[in-house]
Amino acid sequence: MDFVDSRANEADAIRFRIGNKEEVFCLYYIDALEATWTHPQRIADQSRYFGKASREDIVATGEEAVRYVAQLLATKPFEIRTRWESVPNMARHYALIIVEHQPGQRVYLSDLLVQNGYARLNGVTTYLPDDVRDIETYIHELQNLAREARNQRRGIWSKVELP
Repeated sequence: MDFVDSRANEADAIRFRIGNKEEVFCLYYIDALEATWTHPQRIADQSRYFGKASREDIVATGEEAVRYVAQLLATKPFEIRTRWESVPNMARHYALIIVEHQPGQRVYLSDLLVQNGYARLNGVTTYLPDDVRDIETYIHELQNLAREARNQRRGIWSKVELP
């Protein structure tokens, strides 16, 4: 399986070549910042969630997130875990992508996106295969990563005024 560097990729919807076929996988648990103007309502929702960030900053930071994911998947070992659960009304499937972020340190791509201020918790959940954590524990950990990203002003959080 190979990562496909495509203009259609988003930080949370990524194209891969598996044999002779291309598949797009959407990440469980998160909604990454939009990188195009295709979904204005989602951009508006993200703007409200991320401290009234400007729509331009949402898209610009979304583009940054796409580049981050592309660089990561082009240079680090990764694994895709999917149950082939279909995304409604799309030719896509949900998946967990596990990246060897540092030698011997494997983390979910969702964690990295939230931790870097590129995504919010939102979306479909699933059990974590070969992981002792249950869904509630993992969501709590993602919430902590999101709080840390906000407090450290990472990603989109660096572009908004915080109280």
